[in-house]
Parts: sequence; C-alpha cells; structure tokens
Amino acid sequence: ALDGGQITAAGLDVFENEPEVHPDLVGRDDVVLLPHIGSATHRCRRRMAELAARNVVAVLKGEPPLNPV
Repeated sequence: ALDGGQITAAGLDVFENEPEVHPDLVGRDDVVLLPHIGSATHRCRRRMAELAARNVVAVLKGEPPLNPV
C-alpha cells in the first residue's frame, strides 16, 4: 500500500512477527516504528491491574473471568 501510493504514511507499534520487524519497513521516511507502547499510561496500566484483580477474584469465587482468553 505504501509502495503503490494507496496510503501516504504509516505509524506502527504492532508487527506481524514480533519482535522482528519486516526489513522493508525499516529506514523508510514514510514509516514511523515504535515499540508496543499504546497502553503505557498510568491510567491504562492501573485499569489493567484492576481488571486482572477482578478476574482473579471472580475465578476464586467459582465464577467465570470477566474476559477469558
């Protein structure tokens, strides 16, 4: 899509074969690559911890987890 001009640029923080990044993406001026940090805010991490705790409590009570994987 980048090479064909269908999209102008891309910003990526998730890669198909992490941790490897496809070599065609590295070094391009029209691509920004970041580590997977989209959830790296205090609020998000706190909410993730709270959800994990609620899942543990639910399972210990014999209930299904709120978001099974």
